Amino acid sequence: MSESVEMRSVAIRIAIIGTGDVGTAFAAALKQKGVDVTLVSGRGGTGAREKVERLGLPFCDDFEAAVRAADLVLSAVTGEGSRAVAGRVVDLIRADAIFADLTSSGPDEILKAAASFAASRKTYVDAAIMGAVGLHGQRTPIIAAGPEASRFADIMNGLGFEVTFKAQSRPGDASALKLIRSVFAKGLDMLVVEAMLAARAFGLEEDLLEQLGDFDRSTMREIVDMYLRTHTVHAARRLHEMQETEAQLASSGLPSFGTHAAVERYSRTVELLERFPPGPEIRDDASANLDWMLNAERRSRIPGS
Repeated sequence: MSESVEMRSVAIRIAIIGTGDVGTAFAAALKQKGVDVTLVSGRGGTGAREKVERLGLPFCDDFEAAVRAADLVLSAVTGEGSRAVAGRVVDLIRADAIFADLTSSGPDEILKAAASFAASRKTYVDAAIMGAVGLHGQRTPIIAAGPEASRFADIMNGLGFEVTFKAQSRPGDASALKLIRSVFAKGLDMLVVEAMLAARAFGLEEDLLEQLGDFDRSTMREIVDMYLRTHTVHAARRLHEMQETEAQLASSGLPSFGTHAAVERYSRTVELLERFPPGPEIRDDASANLDWMLNAERRSRIPGS
C-alpha cells in the first residue's frame, strides 16, 4: 500500500459498533495509528462506557451522532444483534460512507441487510473475520464481499489490516465462507477439548501432544488432501477404530461428542460406498473423492435411489 493511500486513510473517521473483543481490539489498533475512531454500544446499557474507558479507548453514548459522522462504520456486534444494528444504521449513515458487517451472521441475514442498504443507495460490505482476533488482532484475515469490497479493502489495508476480496463477489459470499470455515475451526476446537480431556483422564497429555507432532511436518493443504484421498478407502477400518475409541471414553465416564460424530461420518460413508460403489477414478485423487461423496449424498436423497 502506497504512503499516500495510508496517509489519506488515517484522516477518515471510523465508528465501531460493539464493545466486545473484536471492537476493542480494532479500536485500539486504529487509535495507535492516529485514526479518529470511536466505539459505540450496539445494545445500550451502562457497562459499555466503563469497559471501554478502562481500556483507554474513546466511547460515544450517542449512536446516531457517531454513525452520521463516520466515513466508515464497522459492525462488530454478535450475530444475533446484527440485523437490529444494520436496521438502525441504514437510515443514519451517509451515502458516501461505508457500512461493513463484521458479524457472524448467516448469508440470508447478510443478503437481507445488503438489500435494504441498496434500496437506500447506501454502501454495504460483507466482511467476514477469518481467524481469532484474540491471537492476531488487526492482522486477523478478513474477507470482504460486495460491489464496494475493494474500496473497503483499500482503506483497511492502508491502516495495517489484512483484508482481501474476490472480484465480482456479492454480499453473503464472505459470510458463507466464514460459516463453512467454522465447520473446521469450531470442530477442531471441540476435538482438541475432547482429546485432551481423555488424555488427562489417562495421564497421557504430554504423550499425546508429542504424538500429534507429525502434523507439524505437513501443510494444512497437504493434511486436507491426505484425508480426502484416504477417507473412502479406509472408512470401514476407521469406523471400527472410532467405535473402540468411543467405548474407551465411555469406560472413563467421559462424553464423546466429537468421537461419536466421527463414528456417524464413517458409518455414513460406508453406507454410501455400499449403495453407490465408486469407480477406480477416485483412487488416490482428493478432488475425485470429494466429487463422488457429494454426488452420492445428493443421489441418496432421490426417492428410489
